[in-house]
Amino acid sequence: MPSYAFTSFIDLTENVCSRLLIFCNDLSSLKQIHSSLTASDIIIRNSHLGAQIIIKYDKFGDHNSARSVFDTVYGDKPNSFLCNTMIRAYANDGCHNETLELYSLMRKTGISPNNYTFPFVLKACASKSLIMEGRTVHGNVIRTGFDLDLYVEAKLIDMYAKCGQTDESFKIFDKMPMRDLVCWTDMITAYEQAEQPYKALLLFQKMQVEGVLADAVTIVSVASAVGQLGHTMKAKIVHAYAICNGFLEGVSVWNAIIAMYAKCGNVSKARLVFDLMNERDGISWNGMLSGYSQNGQASEALLLFEEMIDSGCKPNPVTVLIMVSACAYLGSQHLGRKLHRFMIDNKIKIDATLRNALVDMYAKCGDLNTATRMFNDIRPRERDTTSWNVLISGYGMHGHGKEALNLLTNATGRD
Repeated sequence: MPSYAFTSFIDLTENVCSRLLIFCNDLSSLKQIHSSLTASDIIIRNSHLGAQIIIKYDKFGDHNSARSVFDTVYGDKPNSFLCNTMIRAYANDGCHNETLELYSLMRKTGISPNNYTFPFVLKACASKSLIMEGRTVHGNVIRTGFDLDLYVEAKLIDMYAKCGQTDESFKIFDKMPMRDLVCWTDMITAYEQAEQPYKALLLFQKMQVEGVLADAVTIVSVASAVGQLGHTMKAKIVHAYAICNGFLEGVSVWNAIIAMYAKCGNVSKARLVFDLMNERDGISWNGMLSGYSQNGQASEALLLFEEMIDSGCKPNPVTVLIMVSACAYLGSQHLGRKLHRFMIDNKIKIDATLRNALVDMYAKCGDLNTATRMFNDIRPRERDTTSWNVLISGYGMHGHGKEALNLLTNATGRD
């Protein structure tokens, strides 16, 4: 018989439970394992088992049970491993307040954060653009000596960028003794999202000079930067680069290339790329529809919309928002009503943005009665500046100056 190096019954139980957790695939079974470990006090003695249970609870979306495990084990054996596990779970699920609260508790109880802590705390700061909290964490990074850790530096770049501080991001990036692809891509993306396309493209060129090979994520950001510039020749170069390096295997790059050509005004090239796709998702269809609509080709957008429905791809609120704009451009009451009926029949949620777009569409199509009725159906406290502007513009466009002025008076006096 094989010999196992279990030194005690507890050792045996811990190993069995660890194996059970690996193969646990449902919440009910997890709760049974958790209950057994709690009853035998094994969970208090073994923080790694506690961490495993936290990870599993997080996988099943049960944050309260995960935190209960943490509080039980941490109260008896506080350690950075357990803190990092819970912080990671919170940060990855978008619970920024809980992430920062736990980080604060960690420091108050004398547990030193490390390079497994800071990236997720910085992610939480970035998710809500919490610049003051981010700066405080940055100070802690420096004080604890993790400011030269590559992964922490990458998250600092990302945090400052998402807080709108691209200059701060670049200061960190520029001082890095070593930069991997993630750091280059984060900085390029930071400039692209801050609508600084020239800086994004210059950095992409520098990256190539230094011999760092791009990936699909980099190309998506570069394509977006070229689209912001509206430079067709650069668009063709990026497209060729994507082909030569085999980046067109993923749908995201195809979508980025379509959007890039459309923003450059080269709709025919965008459509060619679209037609060559073997697989399309909702973003692919929306990107091409948007390209037609934004370039004044509303009729083509409507034809493509019909193709989309026939293909079995279900339109979403973004899709119908694009199509509402196309109908408004054409000024067709018939098509506008047909689209509105489609939205109702397919139970597409009409939020404030879409409702304002519908009011604008009916107003531009000359159906001021429907536009006014939809406007009046909006609760007064839910009417925003756009709601008033589209109706005022509609009245003014069709020669109803008096009604437009009355609306303007109501709008300015509503507060």
